[in-house]
Amino acid sequence: MAARIGHMHYLSDQNYEKVRDFFIKYHDRVLYGTDIGMRSETLTSGERFHNQWFSDWKFLATNELMESDLIGKEVKGLKLPKHIINDIYFNNAKAWYPKIGF
Repeated sequence: MAARIGHMHYLSDQNYEKVRDFFIKYHDRVLYGTDIGMRSETLTSGERFHNQWFSDWKFLATNELMESDLIGKEVKGLKLPKHIINDIYFNNAKAWYPKIGF
């Protein structure tokens, strides 16, 4: 997913059910990841990563309204079922990269 979460915000604003249904149908093909780099800024890299991860998780796992600075408006979280969240964040990586030894 990396930096494409903003596209998901935008698309879910246009057609919420279609985006949610896509994740439910293809959850075994989606892998959470980020391309946050290490830069010298006010927040440490760990804080920046945590904030981004939490925002992404909130969008996928809850149905809360949240401000998306990526599209400049509020979006509603997708509230995906827990087993799908587990696949996106862990199980798919474990299945796709078995030699890493999760």
